[in-house]
Amino acid sequence: MRLLALPLILSILFILSATVAAAKPPKYINGTVDRVVDGDTIKVDDGKKIHTVRLYGIDTPEKELKGRWTTQPFALEATAFATKFVKGQPVTVVTRGSGAYGRTLGEVFVDGRSLNRELVRNGLAWFTVRYTKRDKDIGRLEAQARKAKRGLWAADKPVSPYDHRRQGRLAKGGVR
Repeated sequence: MRLLALPLILSILFILSATVAAAKPPKYINGTVDRVVDGDTIKVDDGKKIHTVRLYGIDTPEKELKGRWTTQPFALEATAFATKFVKGQPVTVVTRGSGAYGRTLGEVFVDGRSLNRELVRNGLAWFTVRYTKRDKDIGRLEAQARKAKRGLWAADKPVSPYDHRRQGRLAKGGVR
């Protein structure tokens, strides 16, 4: 009986070790913000490389992209807020993989405060449930901003950046 159990136990241990190895700890980027591209994209210089970082879990109103869509309300305010919060500051980015256009996805911290969360708290960004379902705190911050009608939530029916981009593509005869 013991000899039969040994292969089973070894198989379970192998699977568990592979699972633990696959669960990588977060990677960190420490550097200085070189440039704020828009409300949810920044450039971080770590001394060796300039990383393009897309803020994980949020979406700020879109700035104009010529021929594609117009500037949304609060796009410039979100960019100005991000600039004031991080420009020239030492930051720590907790990375969450990579996204579209080869950008690093991450949560950006300055002195222990999260830029991602502050944008949501101030009504300058949507919490993207699709990618951050398990983060109850950021969802709570958005609910508070909505209730207080902060920033973009002061509008009767704010249009999400996702819908704004989609409407711009459809207006130009693009893909649905």
